[in-house]
Amino acid sequence: MTEMRMGVTGIMVLSVVLFGCDPEPDPPDQLGQPTIATVDAVDDKPDVETSKDTTGQSKLAAANERIRRGILAGEDGRLDDAIASFRAAIDIEPTIAQAHSALGTALAMTGDRKAAIASLKEAVRLNPDYVSAHANLAVALLEERDFAGAIGSARIVVELEPGASTAWATLGSAQAAIGDHASAVDSFRSGIKRRSDDADLWYRMGASLRATKDYSNAAEAFQRCCALDGSRLMSWVNLAECQIELGMLDQAKQSAETATRVDPYASEAFVVLARTHVERGDGSAALISARQAVRLRQHDPRGHYFLGRAYVLLDEIAFAREEYRVIRPADLSLAGNLAGHIHEAERSGP
Repeated sequence: MTEMRMGVTGIMVLSVVLFGCDPEPDPPDQLGQPTIATVDAVDDKPDVETSKDTTGQSKLAAANERIRRGILAGEDGRLDDAIASFRAAIDIEPTIAQAHSALGTALAMTGDRKAAIASLKEAVRLNPDYVSAHANLAVALLEERDFAGAIGSARIVVELEPGASTAWATLGSAQAAIGDHASAVDSFRSGIKRRSDDADLWYRMGASLRATKDYSNAAEAFQRCCALDGSRLMSWVNLAECQIELGMLDQAKQSAETATRVDPYASEAFVVLARTHVERGDGSAALISARQAVRLRQHDPRGHYFLGRAYVLLDEIAFAREEYRVIRPADLSLAGNLAGHIHEAERSGP
């Protein structure tokens, strides 16, 4: 069977469980219940009257044997041997969609996504209703940044098997990648209806909701994600950012502090904590958090930006100007924003 998982970069990546490999699809009423592929038994002395095409049966049996060997090699982590076996199966009988799908998933595991895509496309050409091949093709296309192709393949999967939550996640991820966050939210919600305990789906929906500036629903989605998996740093960071936008500064401070405990070496956590202190007008606390963010990631313009904002709150304008000079080459927008706060502080000063 095959499976998909989310990459740490937020893009879907393809992996395969080569235990039984991808079987040919079940009848429509049994989709989503894959079985372990087996090698067809061949009688040593077939009945001549009932075996009209012994050559074809022999080829199929030989191809199935190669697939079986590939499965075993994959289970042992010998991907090169697995790939060789699947290719051998295709050489013997090129019309077996399972062999092409297995080859594609194995190639994807080695990072050869272009070759994987070609094999998976051949699998779905041979069998247009091959759900897992379409699903893995969608993931591989997404990883290759072929977002239109990924959307097309993922839509086929959810049409054939609406309960496939990972396919809804793939579809939503591709839609979000092209900026269609409204459609992405709908896709993620469809996935959540099938699997409400999937923290990753809640996170991705929250990110798309935040992109549409629906901070209230985004915060709710990130809260659900944190409740399901409290170890996800960026869930707490994004929750704090949304809470800041909603003016919930006490809650934002708690979320940001949680983020620093989840990963005390992540600059993102200290950046959002610094922002929280700035919004609360606490220059001293903001200075401590922003300095830590800069220590962890020296060239992060957001860390320097909030360090500059902290200096403005503390009336240390000369130091704020130094941070402006650090930020300007990296991020003109943040530099301009900091310059505005500096000028306002100078105008309102003694």
